[in-house]
Amino acid sequence: MLESQTSSTLTGDHACARCGYNLRGLTRGGLCPECAAPVGDSLRGNLLHHQKVFTEAAGKARALQSGEVDTVPPQSGL
Repeated sequence: MLESQTSSTLTGDHACARCGYNLRGLTRGGLCPECAAPVGDSLRGNLLHHQKVFTEAAGKARALQSGEVDTVPPQSGL
């Protein structure tokens, strides 16, 4: 994958982190034409996945703090 670091247009194959679309030929500041995810996010790694994991964990933490979730798992086989 050869790509100029000064060019804003992607010359190598890069998959969109959200949908897998090949972003070659798009600008670093653009959006994926398939799902509208920022191209720059796909170049920095799988940040969209980490955002989803963080959001899910934060939701679970809020549920625990509010008492919506039982923190002690039920014992079976006794």
